[in-house]
Amino acid sequence: MARDHKDVGTCMLCIELRWGVGMLCIIQFISSIYAIFSLFIRDIRYQPGGYNPHFVLGNNIIESFGILLAIFGFRGIYQGHASWVWWYLIFLYLKTCTSAIVFFADYWELSKCIDFSDNATMGAHYANATLEHVAVKGLCNWTKTAYVIGWLINFTFILYFTYVTHLYYERTKHGAIYLLSFGGVDQFAVKAIDNDLAGYTPGMPPIPEEENDERKRLLEDP
Repeated sequence: MARDHKDVGTCMLCIELRWGVGMLCIIQFISSIYAIFSLFIRDIRYQPGGYNPHFVLGNNIIESFGILLAIFGFRGIYQGHASWVWWYLIFLYLKTCTSAIVFFADYWELSKCIDFSDNATMGAHYANATLEHVAVKGLCNWTKTAYVIGWLINFTFILYFTYVTHLYYERTKHGAIYLLSFGGVDQFAVKAIDNDLAGYTPGMPPIPEEENDERKRLLEDP
């Protein structure tokens, strides 16, 4: 990572936040390659959700954009460009919303599932081939329960990954920052002093530019 970066905190209890977000970008890149692969084979077993035919490709379409935006995020972290990380963060927000929308659409579709042992009777009730396959095996309730549990686990990870990326962006968007610890009680993110604030004393109002120039002139006169 860029050598001029300062410590901005940790994630997952012990991993430096910058390295953690960088690793998440790599994981997202690999996940996006898998999503593109799933788009071509069109098999629900290789994608999150998809029981609702109107949203069957929703997650994978959004996920596939991560192959580019994860590179943006990683390069932004490496080179210290918070604006690049912002584009990756927007992608994570969109991914989170899409996952929730697809889940509710799938759950609505699964709630219509009724176990059938007679294929002829079942065919009169279903126009959804995926749901039909579940119903004929009598797995409606099991499938719905497993889907909800699996989605909750996956969504928890998505939320946490989005949160730590948002945290990193917020702590770096204004430039280099330092974490100060007072007695090990709390840590505070402090923006590095830049040239515009040079000479400013905390707790005192800034000196007007005209007055400051006058002081400099008097000090320079013999």
